[in-house]
Amino acid sequence: MTPAEFKTARRALGLSVNSMAQVVGVATGRTIRKWEAGDRSIPGPAILAMWFLLTEAGIKPRFARAFSPSPGGCEGGTTGARPS
Repeated sequence: MTPAEFKTARRALGLSVNSMAQVVGVATGRTIRKWEAGDRSIPGPAILAMWFLLTEAGIKPRFARAFSPSPGGCEGGTTGARPS
């Protein structure tokens, strides 16, 4: 999920940065602003929380590709074993 996608999703939910901070369990809205500015990486649990909130609100997440299995991921990817 990109910083812009996170910001768009938060706004779609009608949440302020301070409200979002409370939802994802960070100290202040400053952390959310840093995520949205790209100054810090958005942690996986925050992305999952956003996915859940959007889904519960009936909003189709635009960042669904972040949750799709990739060719090198767990489904259909390699096992990590070296060819013999």
